[in-house]
Amino acid sequence: MSIEGVYLVAGLRFHRSIPSFLEAIEQAFLGGIRLFQLRVKDDLSDKEHLELSLRVRQLTQQYQVTYILNDRPDLAVQSKADGVHLGPDDMSVQEARSIAGDMMIGKSSHSYSQALEALKEDINYLSVGPVFETDCKEVPDPVVGIDLLNKVLAHAQGLPIVAIGGIQKDNLQQVAQTGVHCFGLIRGIMQTDNIREEAEKYVHEFSKYLSTANQK
Repeated sequence: MSIEGVYLVAGLRFHRSIPSFLEAIEQAFLGGIRLFQLRVKDDLSDKEHLELSLRVRQLTQQYQVTYILNDRPDLAVQSKADGVHLGPDDMSVQEARSIAGDMMIGKSSHSYSQALEALKEDINYLSVGPVFETDCKEVPDPVVGIDLLNKVLAHAQGLPIVAIGGIQKDNLQQVAQTGVHCFGLIRGIMQTDNIREEAEKYVHEFSKYLSTANQK
């Protein structure tokens, strides 16, 4: 399992039913997405959350997609996810590791100081953002920008870094030119009329820009 390419992050926010959500992410997988995070906040009970995670796990196995569950290492273990993702205010990495064992653990950072602290922890990847303005959260975090992304990359020492927040086709090249090998998307794929087609475009475009950046 590797953290690279297009990292789709999605939950039920833009979908009226679980079947429509599952259909949407399947279209994204058909479009080439191979890394997916299920982000469910207060939408479901623990039982419903686990049931959904198990159904997502079935789909991700079918399409050979790496599956990360947000916030809940206990449910990640129960649904046999590949990893769990933690926010800066979630449980500690140490506590999550005691539950998740060798499972992949990723962590979010929204500032330079958070990123530096996270890089000292027992994590498998670090996300940095929002790189650009976004309204995917009800209370958005301050924009960190390309400059901070570059600073974090300089300290990463080989740890995979995920750029996330406000990334679209018109700024994708800027992101790829930093050398980051993975970027997160929510709206850019999930809020489109043709999810499969948009996924294909992002996968192709990022691969092209990254290849160009690596040749410099």
